[in-house]
Amino acid sequence: MIFPMGSSSFGPRDRVRSGGLRNPLWTPRNVLADTVAMLCATSNVRHQAAFARIVVLAGLIWATGEFVAPADAAEPTGESTTASPTPSTESDSLRTYNFGEILILAPGLGVVAEPGMTEIPAAVLEDRDAGSADAIAPLIPSARVGVNSRGEANLTLRGASERQVAIFQDGVRLNIPWDERVDLSLVPIEAMETIRVTRGFGSVLDGPNTLGGVAHFITRGLPENGGRTEALLQGGEAGQLRGSLLHLGRRGDWAYLGAVEHRAEDGFLLPGSFDAEHNQLSDRDLRTNSDRKQRSVLLRLARHLPREGLIGLTVHAMDSEKGVPAEAHLGADERARYWRVPQWRRAIFSLQTDLVPDEERRWRLAGSAALDLFGQDIQDYSDSTYVGTETELAEAIEYGRDRTGLARFRLTRSNDRHRSRNLSFSGSVRYVSHREWEGDQSRDDDRVFAQWLGGVASEWDGQWNEDWRLRVGVGLDLSSTPRTGGREKQDADYEPALGVRISRMVGETSQVHLSGGRRARFPSLRERYSDAAGQFDINPDLDPEVQNSLELGGGWQGETVDWTLGVFGNQLEDGIVRVALDDGVRRRINRDAIRSFGAEASGAWRFAPGWSLEGHHSFLHIRARSAEDDYTLRVERKPSSTSFLSLHGSIARYERFTFALEGQRVGRFYSLDSRTGELVRLSGTEVANLRCQWQWTPSGDRLWGGAVFLRVDNLADKLVLSQLGLPGPGRSLRAGVRLER
Repeated sequence: MIFPMGSSSFGPRDRVRSGGLRNPLWTPRNVLADTVAMLCATSNVRHQAAFARIVVLAGLIWATGEFVAPADAAEPTGESTTASPTPSTESDSLRTYNFGEILILAPGLGVVAEPGMTEIPAAVLEDRDAGSADAIAPLIPSARVGVNSRGEANLTLRGASERQVAIFQDGVRLNIPWDERVDLSLVPIEAMETIRVTRGFGSVLDGPNTLGGVAHFITRGLPENGGRTEALLQGGEAGQLRGSLLHLGRRGDWAYLGAVEHRAEDGFLLPGSFDAEHNQLSDRDLRTNSDRKQRSVLLRLARHLPREGLIGLTVHAMDSEKGVPAEAHLGADERARYWRVPQWRRAIFSLQTDLVPDEERRWRLAGSAALDLFGQDIQDYSDSTYVGTETELAEAIEYGRDRTGLARFRLTRSNDRHRSRNLSFSGSVRYVSHREWEGDQSRDDDRVFAQWLGGVASEWDGQWNEDWRLRVGVGLDLSSTPRTGGREKQDADYEPALGVRISRMVGETSQVHLSGGRRARFPSLRERYSDAAGQFDINPDLDPEVQNSLELGGGWQGETVDWTLGVFGNQLEDGIVRVALDDGVRRRINRDAIRSFGAEASGAWRFAPGWSLEGHHSFLHIRARSAEDDYTLRVERKPSSTSFLSLHGSIARYERFTFALEGQRVGRFYSLDSRTGELVRLSGTEVANLRCQWQWTPSGDRLWGGAVFLRVDNLADKLVLSQLGLPGPGRSLRAGVRLER
């Protein structure tokens, strides 16, 4: 259940409706001018660099004139702004905007709240003001995005590692096969209509390596003929600059989308309380080597077919260069990473189909196929000055190139067009060839690795009376590594997958369910065969992780109040963890067993027209089995709790002015200190954010609607650690304007 921090979207998908403007003197011009004056009065010199950008943005808004709502503007309706956390054929996004749900939705799910699932609509994604997928974590119970020592922002769910979570965009897996992870800070979300997240084991049809959860990114579309254009310009402290342009349209059965985006920043500002032991220039509060530049292009063409079928072609290209901040507790002689990524490029060419061949709509075939081209260069330096001679730099660069082919399908047979009972078959296959070499090597010395990953599954999902529903699935997942870069080869691995779920409707608005499952995750090529530039001792004997899961939950939706509550438990056998060796080098091993228990509660209260309060809290307890056969060993990077609370509202006289105040907390967790080989406890942290927005709609001779917004993250300038030695941003300020027509 997610509420927007002041919706900036208009037209059919706008769920936040504003009334007439009762004070014509309260205009975007005055609001922004007062805001800039207030900011310029601050004594914090860190903010001064951002003011010039804000003034430029103010000028853009100034040029649009006095936006006064027409007399017949709609009054607030009190309509819920929450999105159903359950995929539903009745949801607004499905009814109007998706290009097509490709391998995403289980048919027949209801519209009541359900634990373990979260849906984030486009309006909420826009209001994160980040442009990349790493900003969604606070909105999801039991979720955390942590930045590792490679500078990657990875999503974890319910304590499951990032490699146990699969990210899909329109049915195409985004996890980079070499490492089975994806850096969400490099995944743009400007063109996404919805993000749907399943926490924990979902369905055997999801495919291999999904035991921790699945996130589906769904691109936008229009329900009928017409066009839509959106533009964004945003700036902030530390050289933050973001611009994007999106256009989508539909002509008869043809639909299209085009989106381009550019983001750049000099880095992020450190909190004032952080005192770096190493790897931070003392005369700057800008985090050393945290700069980045990103560009992306998304093009999509789709043809709507009879009976709600669809075929689509998508091209998604991303290009980035960035610095990787070194761990602040490690010196140059303690294996600190002094890395820059001068090139990070990815191009995905994909085809999606969704076919309904019979008039009765009892058969449905959905599938996707894609070619994924990925390249990354890592430049290694000797110290935190990040300089070197031409010869030194040429010898200390590592090149990696991936060529991946993916395909998956799902065939469903329903007993009637209402899909009350369904039998589905699915299959997926992925082949990756990874090539890497260092700057001082010839191409003849290339190390080539390859992996096959695939699975088949069948699932029956049926409703046997008005209230009860049962889902049962079985599958088989497989992995093999035919090429290992000259290192020891391993036999092919295969593991069965099982899933059972029983649910009951309680009245028309409540639901309870009990589910369980078994699923495996196979080690990635990097985990088995890469030494990470001398940071790891290779262990090709890693076995697959196997997890048994159990979950019990319930939910209720009302006119003004929603809530969900769930408890879960997981038993992970042969869990892959990092340990430190005597010389400071780390090694991945299979820990005998890891057991986790947790509980999640979320709720929303729409207590007045235009006002809402929503939040969630999660508790997590994880321990590994010790040599004494008891579960007492702690596991790194697993927060004991996560919490989020958001108050969103608008003042009655100025409905077009909205604000949101949100707080989030991550509980204590442990991080590995490679110097000692011990786990170090890191305290929990709380962060508060504020967002204000003024919006207007097209009217009369005004062809463009839009919004101007101001956001301050980490108001109290708190120190937040992703892991030992890796601080997150301190207080940061940004502002922008969004135009739509």
